Amino acid sequence: MKKDILGYKIIDPITGLYAISISQNKWGKTGRTWSRMCDVIRVINNGIKRSKASGTSDALYNRIITLEIIELAEEKRYSTIHCIDKIKF
Repeated sequence: MKKDILGYKIIDPITGLYAISISQNKWGKTGRTWSRMCDVIRVINNGIKRSKASGTSDALYNRIITLEIIELAEEKRYSTIHCIDKIKF
């Protein structure tokens, strides 16, 4: 079975929060999902550009080193009929 990549997320393993917007320094429990890897790179680059303009680039550089990119992939797919006994009508 071909591995389908559904999207990408950025997580800060120190806080356990997911990125919503790096350029605005917004983080949350669920975060945002980007559909392509190039979108993730663009978000990080925009965050660096914006932090240079505001003068907070040192803090962002230290944080970017620790960030992790999570690849969301489809591991298994099956019909709902297999778990029909758990569904409550």
